[in-house]
Amino acid sequence: MVLLLLWLLPFCVCSAAQDCSIEYTPRSEKSAVFYLDVYSYRDVTAAVFELRFADDMVGYYAVAADDTATVRDHPEKGKVTFAYASSTAISGKLCRVSFKALQAGSTDFTLHMLQAADADKKLLSDWTDHSLTVKLGKEDVEAASRVSRTDGTTSGTAASDRSGKSDLSIGEDDGTNPSSGFFDLRKDNSALKWILLGAGIPVLIGGMVWLGILIGRRSKDKTEKRKEKPGEALPEPDDPPAEDTDQNDNE
Repeated sequence: MVLLLLWLLPFCVCSAAQDCSIEYTPRSEKSAVFYLDVYSYRDVTAAVFELRFADDMVGYYAVAADDTATVRDHPEKGKVTFAYASSTAISGKLCRVSFKALQAGSTDFTLHMLQAADADKKLLSDWTDHSLTVKLGKEDVEAASRVSRTDGTTSGTAASDRSGKSDLSIGEDDGTNPSSGFFDLRKDNSALKWILLGAGIPVLIGGMVWLGILIGRRSKDKTEKRKEKPGEALPEPDDPPAEDTDQNDNE
């Protein structure tokens, strides 16, 4: 029994330590940023956590969550704090954080969960920090140097992205990770314009068809009413002028 408990102890420790983690997704050939996916292995509806990093090695860019959750960031020197909220309790990927490389080499990231709540709004405690080492290459730095970020804006040009645009869309992948489920329309609204245009044309055509049907029905109703209305009586002809009887007698 002692040997069995000693054999199971490492698995219990590893299981307890895996209540939250971060995973690295390298940048694609058409992107200037790399990603860190934040995971929670407990069901949470809200959480506040911070991600620590070496600000001389990497620069924080943005954070994104799926449609069922919201996340807000508060960047500081060497760390960024996130407030996460979801409509339902979920476990797994909470959000995706994007960074750009400033120097080539190995750098460490540490995820620290400040507080979290479950589906019953009860606080979850005893979170363990999770650290991850990421190795950045010279090509990552060169790709990131083509853009700049100031107060949430970007500038610069690079290779075309997956939509075929000439401008670089920071924070967008080229489709190599289709399971991410995150879309950022803040940098380029051309896709949104085309979506609205494509949705508006069928609505316009449908409205025109409906208007034509309505006009046709009204015209048909007016025609039927005219047919059902009795015709006006024709005026009786005037009596012909009476002939002069005296003149006839003389004749």
